[in-house]
Amino acid sequence: MAGHQLVAELKDTDTVSGVAFSPDGRTLVTADTDELRLWDARGHRPLGRIHSGAVASPNCVAFSPDGRWVATGSADDGAVQLWDVNAFR
Repeated sequence: MAGHQLVAELKDTDTVSGVAFSPDGRTLVTADTDELRLWDARGHRPLGRIHSGAVASPNCVAFSPDGRWVATGSADDGAVQLWDVNAFR
């Protein structure tokens, strides 16, 4: 495609089911079957993760308007979970 350029490709360890930018655009969160990861959107590197079955197979993910919280939703069990962004670090 003319005029389109890939800026970065961030590799997760599993199938990605959700992606969201923080309100300031500096952080990205990805969700897969059992993990949430925070990424430095500018430096394209991982910042932290929540793992060990603590995440209920999220299908969608979003930041709060102030960027302090991440919310996940799961179609598998109907769970909605809220995570403190500082818990990732």
